[in-house]
Amino acid sequence: MDQRIENEKPAPLKIIICGGGIAGFAAALLLREEHDVLVLESSSSNEELGAAITLSINATRLLRRSFTRVGFDKDLAHYVEAEKVGSKFTLLANYTVQATNASKFQELHWKDLSVLLEWPISAITQKYGEPWWYFSRKDVHAELKRAAPSEDGLGTTPRLETSAHVERADSKTGSVFLKSGESYKADLIIGADGIRSSSGNSVFGKLETSPEGLSAYRCMIRTEELRKNPQTQVLTESAKVLMDCYALVGDAAHAMGPHQGQGACQAIEDAEALRIVLSGASSEDVESRLKIYDELRLQRITRVMENTKKMAPQATDSKEFEFKSAQTYSDYHWGYKVAEEAVGLMRAHGLALKILNDETGEVGFE
Repeated sequence: MDQRIENEKPAPLKIIICGGGIAGFAAALLLREEHDVLVLESSSSNEELGAAITLSINATRLLRRSFTRVGFDKDLAHYVEAEKVGSKFTLLANYTVQATNASKFQELHWKDLSVLLEWPISAITQKYGEPWWYFSRKDVHAELKRAAPSEDGLGTTPRLETSAHVERADSKTGSVFLKSGESYKADLIIGADGIRSSSGNSVFGKLETSPEGLSAYRCMIRTEELRKNPQTQVLTESAKVLMDCYALVGDAAHAMGPHQGQGACQAIEDAEALRIVLSGASSEDVESRLKIYDELRLQRITRVMENTKKMAPQATDSKEFEFKSAQTYSDYHWGYKVAEEAVGLMRAHGLALKILNDETGEVGFE
C-alpha cells in the first residue's frame, strides 16, 4: 500500500471549477483544504434561484461532518427539521404529489391522491441516525458561497471570478478558455456548469436533448449486435463523466428528475467523493484518481436515477409500480455512506487511506 507521510505530501493541485452553483461551491468548499481552487461563474451576481429544497439523510450526513468541519453553517443556511414542518402539499402538474407533515412523508398518486408510499420521518431519522432538513435553495447556495471563499476556512482560500463565460475546456492540457479571450490552466478541471455544460460539451461533444414523450417500445437485442451497427453502437457505451484531467459533477453529470429530491444530495455526494479520492494526490495522480471517482460514482448515480424514474407519472400509473414500500429503496438512498465507500475503494486500489475522525469526516494516510 501507498505509505505517504506528512513530509512527502505533494504540492496542492491547481483546480478550476466551471460553475458557481450548489455543486460547484460544494466541491470548492471541500477541496480547498488540500488544493488551490478557482471558481469560474458565468453570471455577474452569482445568485441561485428556486424555492424549497430537500436534503435527505445521505446529504445531511455529510453536511454535519466534512462540510461543517470546513466552515458550512446550517444555521446560516436557515435549515428546518422535517419533523417540525406542519402539513404542506406541493403539486407539480402531471407529477407525483409529495405531502409532508410532522409525522410522515407520503408519495401520492398525481391523479387521485392515493397513497403510493408512506413512512414516518421520525422513524427514518432514528433508523439512520441523521436528520432530514429543508432549506430554501437560495439559502443553501448563499451559505456554500460564503463558506467556500471564507478567509477563516481551512487551507487556501478559493478565488471566485464572476462574469466568466466558459467557451471551452481542453482536458488534455488542463486549459479553460473564456469568451472574453482569457484563459486559465490547471491540473484538474471540474465541470459544474449544469445540464447545458459549456465545458462538458467542448470535452465530450455537444449532447442534443429532445422531449422523450410518454410512450416507448421495448425489445431486447444482444449487446454484440448493437455494437456491429454504427448507429446503435453508442447505446452500448457508458455515459462519460471524465476525460484526462476533466470531471463532471452535479447536474452537468447527472441531472435528476424531481421525484426523489436527490439532485442536490447527489451533488453533495460528488463533492465528498472528490475530496477523498483527491486526498494526497499529485498532478501525476489526477487521471488515475479520476478513474477511481468514476468507478465510485457511476454505479451509485445510475441506480439513483433509475429509482427516480420509477417514481415518474408513467411508472406510477403502471399496475406494476415497483415500490410497494419505502424499505425497497430507502436503505440504498439514505443508508449510503459515500465517505466509507470512497475510502474502501481507495484502499482496494492500494492507497492506504483511512477515516481519522468519524465525527468530522477527516481522512488521512496510514
